[in-house]
Amino acid sequence: MKQVVIAALLLAATIGSAKAESSQPGVRVAISGDDLRILEATLLGMTENGYGLSAPLEGYVLTLVEKGDIYVVYFSDPNRPAGVMGSSPNMQEFQVQLRKDDLAFINWVGVK
Repeated sequence: MKQVVIAALLLAATIGSAKAESSQPGVRVAISGDDLRILEATLLGMTENGYGLSAPLEGYVLTLVEKGDIYVVYFSDPNRPAGVMGSSPNMQEFQVQLRKDDLAFINWVGVK
């Protein structure tokens, strides 16, 4: 569990599109405790269900979306060329779906 928390903190630091609105130098991103719990559950669900990656997660941009009674966490390439749909030549893109009420893993969409 400690590794999942550490990994979630690393992931939270890489959410490039959610830059913190702060005057403090060095602040990269602001993330709520609730969103961190969702990211932790995402990583735990991936691990427990056998979905791994051949590359580290540090380069991904994560987008957390609430859709009705689920959360969807999108893992995408921040440098994907315009016009490229899905995975780029550099990174495998995927998404993880969790139930909103208990953060249980529902599905992983992408190439295993």
